[in-house]
Amino acid sequence: MARDQLYEKEWIEFYDNMTPEAHYRRSFKILLHTIRKHCPEAQDVLELACGTGRYTKYLVKQGFHVTASDISYAAIKVARSRVHHAEFHVEDRSAIHGTHHFDIVACLFEAFRYHKSYSACRNTLKNINLALSPGGIFLCDFGIFPSAKRPDKPQIHHEVKISGSRLIIRDETIYTKGNFDVREDRFKVFQKRLFGRRILLKEGTLERAPLLRISEAKMKSMLSDAGFKTLQIIKQFQPSAPRSRLFVAKKK
Repeated sequence: MARDQLYEKEWIEFYDNMTPEAHYRRSFKILLHTIRKHCPEAQDVLELACGTGRYTKYLVKQGFHVTASDISYAAIKVARSRVHHAEFHVEDRSAIHGTHHFDIVACLFEAFRYHKSYSACRNTLKNINLALSPGGIFLCDFGIFPSAKRPDKPQIHHEVKISGSRLIIRDETIYTKGNFDVREDRFKVFQKRLFGRRILLKEGTLERAPLLRISEAKMKSMLSDAGFKTLQIIKQFQPSAPRSRLFVAKKK
């Protein structure tokens, strides 16, 4: 996976606070309903690219036995402090091994688009299929966006308070380059003072990994090639992302 500074040590607090808890609660309700509908006896869950454990926490609260992994040590450190009854590993989402078979494998919140090629996607999907028990379910969500030229203005803006009085402002510009969505992030870090004053501490850019563009038809085709049957595609799974899709696929 290409380097992505947003998930490194000095930025993980910003990342962890970037998305409101209400966002996770809402999308998890959909996720739980989907699991109960398609695999009601599910107990063992493998969560790939779990980040800081925001979904892991809800899975454990519902009584699932969760094994979770992420390539970011900083993210796993936060996840372990947040969730005490899950098994965590620092490894890439494609590193699926061992003899344990899971009822559910989940790869959420754009993580699947971090693959460097479609062939890499297919290899990961084949490994996921092998990791699932007979009739097991794979859950995967990401955004499906139209091709875009480099815009004049950023599309995403975040202001996040961290470590008490520090404020980070991040603006993200996204455009299409070949088979990828390229992201350019600029940031400013402020020290907040009394009466609303802001003192600029530093500014610069973040190195972000490109995201592989995957259409709905492409994902269904890759799932089929890897031994899955697509059961359902849920639109706008992420509440703030109208173009997000949750793919629900069953091991054949």
